[in-house]
Amino acid sequence: MSTSGAHFDKNTSQEFEQHMAAADAAHKKLAKGGYDRIAQHADAIKTYINSTIRTGETPTAEGLKKHIGDKAQKNDSIQRNHKHPRKCSRPMVELDAKQTH
Repeated sequence: MSTSGAHFDKNTSQEFEQHMAAADAAHKKLAKGGYDRIAQHADAIKTYINSTIRTGETPTAEGLKKHIGDKAQKNDSIQRNHKHPRKCSRPMVELDAKQTH
C-alpha cells in the first residue's frame, strides 16, 4: 500500500509504512484457518480495544488474553450462581421466579 496520494508528514508516513509491514508479516505468519479463529473473538477484541481507549492504555496481546480470561471467569461465576439459587442475590432469584418460559 502506498501513501503517495495522501498528505502525511515524513514521520507519519514512515510510521504508517512500518505498521503496514508489521501487519503484512503477521498475515503471512497466520496459520490456515487463523482468521476464522480470530473471528470467534471479534466481540471480545472490540470490547477490549474500546476499554483501552477509555483508560488510555496501549492494547497488547497480554492485555487481550487477560480481558478474555476475566470475561470467561465472570461468565462462569454467573452460570455457577444461576444454577445454585441459594448463592444468587435475592433480586436474581425473584427475577427467575417471575420469568415464564
